[in-house]
Amino acid sequence: MAANDPFPGYRVDKCVGKGEYGRVYTAVEVATGNKVALKRIASGAAGIDYTTLREIRFLKLAAVHRHPHLVTLHTILFDRAYITLVME
Repeated sequence: MAANDPFPGYRVDKCVGKGEYGRVYTAVEVATGNKVALKRIASGAAGIDYTTLREIRFLKLAAVHRHPHLVTLHTILFDRAYITLVME
């Protein structure tokens, strides 16, 4: 793992989407071999945007219900300029 690796512990396959707030990548968790989605969101000079916090809150609440049409938030990666949501 490189010191500047934006996705430590994950092998990124490809970018599958991009929008106003960031990009979504398909990846594999190196330790388990599980396929995941990585949603990389830029954090601004003022910190984490309200919409990002709202999304994280929703995903944490949704994880309790384990509905087949809702993704599970596994973990959150942080670095100086980005937040990465690791989802199933």
